[in-house]
Amino acid sequence: MLQIAADLFGLNIRPPPFLTTQSRVIILYDMPLDLLMSSHDNITNRQRGVKNVKTDMRYTPLYTRVETARYTQTPISTLQYWCDAGAVIAPAESHTMGGMSFINLIEAHVLSALRRTHRVPLHKIRSAANWLKKEMRHDHPLAELDIQTDGFNLFIQHLGRLISASENGQLVIRQIMERYLSRIERDLQGMPVRFYPFTRDADGVVNVPRWIVMDPVVAFGRPVVQGTRVTSSIIMERWSAGDDIALLADDYKLSSEAIQEAIRCETRRRAA
Repeated sequence: MLQIAADLFGLNIRPPPFLTTQSRVIILYDMPLDLLMSSHDNITNRQRGVKNVKTDMRYTPLYTRVETARYTQTPISTLQYWCDAGAVIAPAESHTMGGMSFINLIEAHVLSALRRTHRVPLHKIRSAANWLKKEMRHDHPLAELDIQTDGFNLFIQHLGRLISASENGQLVIRQIMERYLSRIERDLQGMPVRFYPFTRDADGVVNVPRWIVMDPVVAFGRPVVQGTRVTSSIIMERWSAGDDIALLADDYKLSSEAIQEAIRCETRRRAA
């Protein structure tokens, strides 16, 4: 019976050969139905490339608005406007100062790129984002659409028409967007899975190192050193307490460059 249920729900479950038929029935009976159904839904969604907002950590509240503003180098007043009066970002938690998800973080990062063109009024961004949401049928198009899709090209063209941008003007927008979007790592379905925050002035250094990464399934989405679970905050705390860079590098088996980048990440974040 367990095998029948496994086959029915597409689960890769094989009962041990030493179990009797009665034992197998008991195992199935003791499995919560919602757990069995949830497992089936998750497997099916992964196969189809469909997101499950209820269980996907990318849509879970992980950051405060203040943290989101700092990680994306966005003034908190601007982020507040985008979330509230501007109605460009729909926070994971809708109440005032509600929690922001990883997807919200990516949206703020992309919007920050548009803000830095200095020619794009917020109401024009909102209009273009709403248009893209309707056309591409995404709830969070600025985060969920990959740069390689036609949707991004349409967005740039539509935005260019809204602000009367010439072809050269659209090229400038595209160049800035590409620089920011290169900090986002996506899966095979084009959905964001990792974010490499700027640890230097976003408008200064062209090739900012990618030592620090934010992944919603690692350390609750906090900045960590790439390839580890070592948070930049713990490195900062130890360095502030007197541990030098060489000692930290030796303790965590990291390069001095990685340690310095973690400190730089926290220094920028706390100064924001």
